[in-house]
Amino acid sequence: MKTIFLFILLSFSFSAFANDNCQQVAEGYEDTDEMYVVCDDLSIFPLVEINQKMKAIMEQYEGEPDEIVVYFVSSSNAISKSYKALSSQELVALYYTHDSLLTLWPKIASRKKEMLLEWESSI
Repeated sequence: MKTIFLFILLSFSFSAFANDNCQQVAEGYEDTDEMYVVCDDLSIFPLVEINQKMKAIMEQYEGEPDEIVVYFVSSSNAISKSYKALSSQELVALYYTHDSLLTLWPKIASRKKEMLLEWESSI
């Protein structure tokens, strides 16, 4: 019984941690038109969860309404780099509010995938 309880407890704590993954805007970029989110691989999430994550990201925006680019980068070392400076391994995904298009692996032609997100932002 203790083993089952421990397993359930660990499962819930892992789920809570996993839900925060790929949706926290890097500190200092909450009010800029280029936001950075550290995320190893956004493609592992279903579209419904990606939509939820993007909504959580945009709720962190503190600036005036504007067109915003969200860079999903593989590590904190890639935060603040421009699109051109990001390597194909560093740039996991790119989202642009103007067209609501999320591009997974934008710099790797064989893995590149585009998704139109289906929620309305308040920006």
